[in-house]
Amino acid sequence: MRISNCAFLINSAPARGGNWTKGVNVLAPFVAMLCLTLVPFQAYAATKADLDHKKWSAWAELGGYYDSDSTNELEIELFLPIWQSAFALAFVDLEGELFQDGMQDGALALGFRRMLSGGWNLGIWGGPEVKHTEAGNTFWRFSGGLEALHPDYDLRFNGYMPYTNPQSSPSLAQVVLQGDQIFMTGSEEVALWGFDGEVGVRVPLEMAGLNPNDVELRLYGGGFYFDDDWVLEEIAGPKARVELRLYEVIPSMVGSRLTAEYGYSYDNVRGDRHQVGARFRIPFGSGGHRSLVAAAPGSKSLALQPSRPLNRQERRMLDGLERENIFTTRSGPELVADEHTDVVFEKVAYVGDNGDLSGTSVAQRANTLVIVNGEVETERLHNTIHWSQTVQGGGSTIPVYGVRTGTVAYFTAPGERPTVISTDTNDVIKLLGDRTHIAGLEIDGHGLGGHGINVGSDKWNIALDQNFIHDVAYDGIYLQNNNEHVWIFNDVITNVGGDGIYLYDWNMNVRIMDVEIRDVGDDGIVIAYGNTDITVSGTTIDNVGNDGILIRLDNEVDITNVQITDVGHNGILLYEDNHVDIANVQMTGVGNDGIYLDENNVVEMSNTTFEGTFGDNVITIDSDNELSGDGNVNNATSIDGLFCNAIGTITGRFGFAGGVICPN
Repeated sequence: MRISNCAFLINSAPARGGNWTKGVNVLAPFVAMLCLTLVPFQAYAATKADLDHKKWSAWAELGGYYDSDSTNELEIELFLPIWQSAFALAFVDLEGELFQDGMQDGALALGFRRMLSGGWNLGIWGGPEVKHTEAGNTFWRFSGGLEALHPDYDLRFNGYMPYTNPQSSPSLAQVVLQGDQIFMTGSEEVALWGFDGEVGVRVPLEMAGLNPNDVELRLYGGGFYFDDDWVLEEIAGPKARVELRLYEVIPSMVGSRLTAEYGYSYDNVRGDRHQVGARFRIPFGSGGHRSLVAAAPGSKSLALQPSRPLNRQERRMLDGLERENIFTTRSGPELVADEHTDVVFEKVAYVGDNGDLSGTSVAQRANTLVIVNGEVETERLHNTIHWSQTVQGGGSTIPVYGVRTGTVAYFTAPGERPTVISTDTNDVIKLLGDRTHIAGLEIDGHGLGGHGINVGSDKWNIALDQNFIHDVAYDGIYLQNNNEHVWIFNDVITNVGGDGIYLYDWNMNVRIMDVEIRDVGDDGIVIAYGNTDITVSGTTIDNVGNDGILIRLDNEVDITNVQITDVGHNGILLYEDNHVDIANVQMTGVGNDGIYLDENNVVEMSNTTFEGTFGDNVITIDSDNELSGDGNVNNATSIDGLFCNAIGTITGRFGFAGGVICPN
């Protein structure tokens, strides 16, 4: 009977896919190991002294539950007596839960119960619990409780104390905007301390003619409270549940039990919650009071057999433990900072239709997020932006991080993209200082404004992204001198009279990424004098009047994954003393030369393709240039020139498909 019950337990787990199957596969060997441990444990040689002391046997329960949050749960519980006397029991309770969304719980407890006169059993228990969450974190806590169990009543009180620190949970993080404040919640999962309690009563079904030894209906009510310093609010509220217990549901399994259960709880964090499920208990042994009888008629051998089943008070000594499964929640609010500039947002300001962007920015000063909606016009020379600010247009999204945890999440400003309009010949937007981020604006020069965005000189940590800059008289974006760590990305620059982007001199660590530059009167990008650590990547330059990319003197530039089409003069023009890496560039339709190298440049070019019609040479190389790189492809047609026009002393070669080199 004992071994067959083990086999029944292992094979009765439902066959389901996904996490259910994974959990059953994990639990089945564990259950089998416990079964093999229990069989010899219970197969001891009985003696006369054991008759009144070995009346409580181990059992296992398999259960399944459905929650109102559409979460299915598989549960297994093992109850193992480790010592007992006529009126006392020490036991181990082992419980595991597997949830449909991948969460897993496990608990181990050591308990002790003592029978008293008057029908009450007093108990105490404690042990560790572990939870693996949907976010991939693992938490531990100690739980323990006191209980008083009576055939007709229940009293329980439990406490819980975690000993795992908060853990990062980027998937749960949310950025919240409330009036003039912005903060992040849920950047971490936090294990909660708390307590819960309940009282229960048995409904006297014998009044309806039902035997309480066969069926019980129990009603429970109680409450819970869980909290931590790092959470937004406590999880606290009432709870209630109903249990219908059917005993000896399989007559050949003495001690078998089927329990149907419904539970309800409410709290301000999770709202109303309902749970319905059932559990089936499988005993490992007959239990009850036992006596020695002849093993067979006329035999002198003795065998241990039950003389009577457990009474109702004794049966309650075998009840499983009741724990509250509230374990973790999302962390509470923390300040956020701009991921690009590290500016901490201490406040939020708003600029709407016909608002004063300059006045608001200057008045709010540093550490402000300025959210812009509607149409804004320049009123005093420029829209000047204060240092250590982020100006974000409605509908745009920027990355921010929690100041305490470092967790990164994304914030989308309410509203739609605003338009900032120039009413004079000055710059549409001008930056006043370091750590400034301009995102998600339409910058309209109306054909009058000077530069679209004028970064100026001596700035550090600047980010310009998701802006649509058009119809300005001069450059779309202008950097003058000695700026460092500037990110220009995901911008569109079109219909400008000057250059798309202009870097004057001694700028350092500038990234131009995923920018679209088209319909420009002069050059697409100009990198003038002494600029270092400059990257142009993922950028499209189309229909410009002069050169696609002009690099003047003593610059260090990487050009990668760039498309240059329909330029009036040269695709890429280098004057003197530049170090430039060109890779994965596609160049189509050039008025003069595709690549023009003047003097004393060091250039590596690889995997670059030339297509369409070129007015002069595909490549022109003047004296004292150092060349390297291969994997290039030439499918271009040169109308008035050569594929490779080399002049003067040249070191190295550019390699092309088919074994072609330049110069040859």
